[in-house]
Amino acid sequence: MVEINSETDFAAKNERFRELVRSVAQTALQSDLPVKTGSNEISLDALAAQAMPSGASASDAVAEVAGGVRENIKLRRGFRIGSEAGLISSYVHTSPAPGLGRMAALVALETSTASLTEDQQSEAKEVGQKVAMHAVAMKPRYLSPDTVPAEALEAEKQVLRDQAKSAGSGGKPKPANIIEKIISGRINKFYEDSCLVRQKFVMADDQSVQDYVKTAGKQLGIDLRIGSFARVQVGEGLEKSDKDFAAEVAETLKSTV
Repeated sequence: MVEINSETDFAAKNERFRELVRSVAQTALQSDLPVKTGSNEISLDALAAQAMPSGASASDAVAEVAGGVRENIKLRRGFRIGSEAGLISSYVHTSPAPGLGRMAALVALETSTASLTEDQQSEAKEVGQKVAMHAVAMKPRYLSPDTVPAEALEAEKQVLRDQAKSAGSGGKPKPANIIEKIISGRINKFYEDSCLVRQKFVMADDQSVQDYVKTAGKQLGIDLRIGSFARVQVGEGLEKSDKDFAAEVAETLKSTV
């Protein structure tokens, strides 16, 4: 899965641009490119230098299309995930063409079951697709609590620590042991908001995503768990949109039930 940015929708609708995205994504999939430590994100330098079917590097292919449409086009990032069970699912939101869109997610499911029937594989991938739809809507940052980087966790704890200190009554600071208890409770809320497996499943908010996957696996006669995921929103971090994409995707999810 790759993100390639253009300046306008006009360029994004150009067939040369769309073919470029497909080709770079296919190249990333078929190449054993290195990923960043503790991440599913492909090394951008390695992806940019990777040879395309035409023989040109990905960066040269991007530059060629940019010259053709006379607009700045940038290869921003790429992601690759794998599953030993071969259970990879994807979801592209409001896709204008097959495999293309502004938001997308990949989900890899794993199982200890030795072999799956064709029906089990098909239905397990449908489970994964629903999780991918959830990921697009709810924007999880991490897979699980144990995948949250130590520095990110400490930064969150410091924010909570500062909030707890300033919340003392009568101008008196809370005791350190009380502050730590408060932080412990609030950090669980952080996990529920930020970690995919701990989030409330958007299609059934009486259970977590992790519980949904486990239950679905039992119904198929296999054990299922989420191995990894990746989520991309075009332009994320570069600009802020006021549109409520979570509500839009949630509405799409409801229509599939």
